[in-house]
Amino acid sequence: MLTRNVSLIEGLLNDEKKLLQFLDGKYRQYKDYNDCKLDVRYVGNKPYYSFHRAAETPLYLGSADNVFVQNIQNCRTYRELSAICRDNVQAIEQFLSQYTPISPNNLGELLPKHYLPPQFSLSPLPASFNQKWYDEMLKIKNLIPPTYPEALKIPTNDGIMVRSRVEAIIYNYFLSLGMTPLYEFPLSYEGKLLRPDFTLLHPLRPFIYIWEHFGRMFHPTDGLQYQQSALYKLNIYKEMGFYPGCNLFFSFENPDGSIDTEHLIKEISQIFGNPPTAQARRLGIDATDFLEMQKNILQSQNVI
Repeated sequence: MLTRNVSLIEGLLNDEKKLLQFLDGKYRQYKDYNDCKLDVRYVGNKPYYSFHRAAETPLYLGSADNVFVQNIQNCRTYRELSAICRDNVQAIEQFLSQYTPISPNNLGELLPKHYLPPQFSLSPLPASFNQKWYDEMLKIKNLIPPTYPEALKIPTNDGIMVRSRVEAIIYNYFLSLGMTPLYEFPLSYEGKLLRPDFTLLHPLRPFIYIWEHFGRMFHPTDGLQYQQSALYKLNIYKEMGFYPGCNLFFSFENPDGSIDTEHLIKEISQIFGNPPTAQARRLGIDATDFLEMQKNILQSQNVI
């Protein structure tokens, strides 16, 4: 069982409220057209419009370029979207009002004390193993300064600073699954140093996963150089035993910087909310072995 928090839902509620405020403001700009109804007929594939109010004769307006047509369309669009968004806000608020989080911190409030097993843990892996592994990895990370620290400007829910808004979304969702991602852990291999966006311990089995967010892969100007750099990293990951779709996963942004958050969340939930696949178990890298390998490499380099 994975512990979850509601930070992602609370963030969604905040976003919906901001969107509702925007949509209501736009609707108010066009509310004078609220009682106008558009009629359309097509000549070939081109639409031509007229409009009418209740009990009035239709008035011809012309093509879609007509400002009156556009104002009526805007009025209807913002009115309908405002109604949908308002329903979304109410639904999320109702969910949050009825939701009871389950975490190690509130078990005493949910169950009588004498029913709690003394070594009870919500994590399939022993909590001590998770924490010890993370603490040891964090010690290694703190020995090697980050590159371009001035670009670490976006805070996550646990205070870690990342480089982009989308990286913060991904990081926070890992947190909501009860995971503790290591951001830009300095990964050493045969004299090379990589900094994967997220190094992760699978919550159900002691295997290491890497998640790379290639945010600029399809950037209109930086894309080609970025793709070459990404391919270089993928080849090193392969040498280390990280294989796409097995223990190495990716996310991408569209050229305009947007991302399908709904799909991203579903993918992360599918991968880390279920036991590793048979292939991931066969090829996977054990967390303890991984930690020792990194320690040995840094000791050979006199870093630790």
